[in-house]
Formats: sequence, structure tokens, C-alpha cells
Amino acid sequence: MHLSTDVVQAGEYLAEQTSDITIHTWDLARATGSDEHLPDELVDAVWTHFEPQIQSLAATGLYAAPVQVDDDAPLQVRLLAVTGRDARVPA
Repeated sequence: MHLSTDVVQAGEYLAEQTSDITIHTWDLARATGSDEHLPDELVDAVWTHFEPQIQSLAATGLYAAPVQVDDDAPLQVRLLAVTGRDARVPA
């Protein structure tokens, strides 16, 4: 895929877009008082994309600082935490 700033593999581009839409789906649910639960399979897929990048995500400037959560927190909570969102706090 030829992007404005880079050339990336189609699979990587789709993973990035899926991750972005997933995180913003939660944002919209939180903002509107809707059901915030994301499908487990989707959370697993996005986590698989994010996990190798966890240490560098905050440095990209695309996300707020990670929220500290327990290692045994539900995967959705951990996923949102690495993007600076605290799913433990009620809306």
C-alpha cells in the first residue's frame, strides 16, 4: 500500500485500520453511554497487533501515556490501557 508517508504491506495496513476503528468504537461507546464491550475475537486480534509495539506506542504521540493496570486485568482493559484509556473507571 502506498500511503502519503510510507509504503506498507496490505496486511499491516488492515491491522492498523482495524486497531484504530476498534479503539475508537470503544471511545464512542464510552462517550454515548452505550455498551463498551468489544467482541473477544476482535480484542484478541488487536492485542496481537499492539503487543509487540507496547513499549513504543506512547512515543509515537498517537496515544496518551499508558494507564497502569494489573497484568491479570481483562484483555480489553489492558488493550485500552496501552492506548491511554482507563476502562476500569465508569463513564
